[in-house]
Amino acid sequence: MGGTSTDISLVYRGAPRMTTEGGIGGHPVKLPMLEVNTIGAGGGSIAWLDTGGGLRVGPQSAGADPGPAAYGRGGTEPTVTDANLVLGRLDPAKFLGGDMGLDPEAAHRAVRDRIATPLGMETVRAAAGIIRIANANMERALRVSSAERGYDPREITLVAFGGAGPVHGAAVARAVGFRAVLVPEAPGVFSALGLLVADIRHDFVQSHLAPAAKADPAALQSVYADLEAGAAEALREDGVPAHQQALLRTADLRYVGQAYEVNIPVAAGRLDAAAVAAAVRRFHEEHQRLFAHSDPGDPVEFVNLRVAALGRVAAPEIRARPAEPHAAVPGGHRRAFFDEAADFVDCAIYERAALRPGACLGGPAIVEQMDSTTAIHPGQSAEVDGFGNLLIAVGSELHGA
Repeated sequence: MGGTSTDISLVYRGAPRMTTEGGIGGHPVKLPMLEVNTIGAGGGSIAWLDTGGGLRVGPQSAGADPGPAAYGRGGTEPTVTDANLVLGRLDPAKFLGGDMGLDPEAAHRAVRDRIATPLGMETVRAAAGIIRIANANMERALRVSSAERGYDPREITLVAFGGAGPVHGAAVARAVGFRAVLVPEAPGVFSALGLLVADIRHDFVQSHLAPAAKADPAALQSVYADLEAGAAEALREDGVPAHQQALLRTADLRYVGQAYEVNIPVAAGRLDAAAVAAAVRRFHEEHQRLFAHSDPGDPVEFVNLRVAALGRVAAPEIRARPAEPHAAVPGGHRRAFFDEAADFVDCAIYERAALRPGACLGGPAIVEQMDSTTAIHPGQSAEVDGFGNLLIAVGSELHGA
């Protein structure tokens, strides 16, 4: 969650979900890509009233210029950042590590004049409403990317990053039913780190429409061989050493008559009838998980054969540090508003840089650092692991976990 949007993607068993059903500007794009669900919910998302007097948040954004009213750059519209400041979750003197000050009065004025007064309510209640609606927008999108894809939220950890993600993560994770939140050591630049260590990837595809029951393993093998030759050549042109290359086979399968396919892995090496049968079994299993329906008796057909060429990047090793459980010592206290108390409560304030591996802290608490702020709600607890991640046990509104 950054200034204008929240981007959601699911990593399952160590691999991010891919899709060939993307779109750009309303046009379908049938190319392999990460499955990312993007919504207009960010720190700069503007709160506004519709013609019926209903409170809405986003997708319009104040962006970085002029930005939220609290930035003091001419913005007058109330944003999610302004609401968090009104609720005491952000320290106006420590934004960007103190390099940029925020104007609390401007934030109060924007929320009061544009939202609270027209609705006949207190400014603080209006700010809390802005946050609840922004969170609700993210909750819906998170369910689309998890439960509605056949994944049990109780088995998922939400990785909250971006400048605004950690201040909202614990609340939305609890509402969706996720078991925990992981806040990386440097959440505000976590995307940049990912860019530096991401593998090189090329995708190759060829249509091959054939009934699975009559599929010729030799014909499939021939297509894969051609695709793999092109994939290996692409990696050589990129200068990727042979020991850092990997070729992954998949295939798009569907029940005969369907208009959509399911992508499943295909075994490497020379294909035989057993490998084809294994791919079909995997298709039935994946179709059951995704759509709660499968029928091994229905005819299946191959549609596309795919090869992904991966150039493994020699990323630096991330080493764990010894973790010694101990109670973290707050650097101060501040009153902040939380829905659990329906009021402002005394909140312990921690400096992220001072939290050593093994540190344990309980909510309500706020953890501050240069690139982000993390909110830990009443009744929640958190600890720092050996990699410097902040792990929040969120509890669950849905499951009572």
